[in-house]
Amino acid sequence: MSPSKLFKAGTLVLACANTVAATMEYTLASEDNYSGNTFFDSWDFFTAADPTNGFVQYVSKAEAESTSLGGKLIDYKTVPTSENPTGYQAYMGVDHWNTYSPDSGRPSVRITSNKPYQHGLFVADFAHVPSNTCGTWPAFWTVSLDDWPNGGEIDILEAINEEVQSTSTLHTGSDCSVHGNKETIQQTGLQVSYNCSQWATYDDPYGAQYSSQGCSAMNPDRGSYSPQLNENGGGIYVMEWTSEAIKIWTFEPSSIPEDLQAGTPNPDSWPLPVLTTAGGSCDIDESFQQHQMVINTDFCGSYAGQPQFWQTTSCYDPIKYPTCNDYVAANPTMYEDAYWLINSIKVYQQTSASSTATSFSS
Repeated sequence: MSPSKLFKAGTLVLACANTVAATMEYTLASEDNYSGNTFFDSWDFFTAADPTNGFVQYVSKAEAESTSLGGKLIDYKTVPTSENPTGYQAYMGVDHWNTYSPDSGRPSVRITSNKPYQHGLFVADFAHVPSNTCGTWPAFWTVSLDDWPNGGEIDILEAINEEVQSTSTLHTGSDCSVHGNKETIQQTGLQVSYNCSQWATYDDPYGAQYSSQGCSAMNPDRGSYSPQLNENGGGIYVMEWTSEAIKIWTFEPSSIPEDLQAGTPNPDSWPLPVLTTAGGSCDIDESFQQHQMVINTDFCGSYAGQPQFWQTTSCYDPIKYPTCNDYVAANPTMYEDAYWLINSIKVYQQTSASSTATSFSS
């Protein structure tokens, strides 16, 4: 047999095949990047009576931009930083110049995003959050305005009075619990209550709680709220909302994941969240529908002003300040630091990304 025939007989024929696999990644559309000196243009200013009976008067954008109260309640600060090279930070404060009668309210701001969302990775970069002063009740949250509580509410950051750690809470109309946090270590937050339903009762099977409390987890990190967050130069709050689960993280400046800093967030690679619904009974898409973002600073009301909370503060005085309203009305200068300073809020969405894999066959 000739050498050429031997070669042909022994030839190994390799077939190369390329396959395309779809993966999911988070991407950011320009319209979902709330930052710069047009930050407030994408929000509605709530001016109705406070539904939580707070000692507050929410003002319009025009009034917040004016100096009629003694200074502006919203403004733009220009302090360039490495994290915010454009230099624009959105300032949102409260009236800290005037006294009021205890039956009126202190002027403040409550803004609601014009755009509703169904799912997303919500990334809020705060340079400053309101001070933990007696009577304050600030929050960053999302909510179904058209069908509350059936459409759900996600309190990403919330605190009252002199608390030094934030709380994250979910509220739903339907049955929804996070009892998975009772069975496994899958979050860092201290789970205070397990039933997310507004109609949960004191004798809930997952633990005693009062009606309308929701399922709440306390952040163990003091850097998650004032004063430590502000002393650290800020912090980032992240809420991931998919059909499978809702998760919330907080990151101090020194612990922000590199992929998040680079604008290519990959939550699957991050540490444990503060709060997760994984392992619970929540039907996410049934319980949480079409949310808008809300940022506000309230005072007193049905949370911070409740006697069991107010009377444990250092400001309570049974003669001079028997109620939260009495104190907030009479002490404007105490609220000079009760402001938000926002670098940006970004809402990433999952999109398909194609990856090519090569296989060989003989």
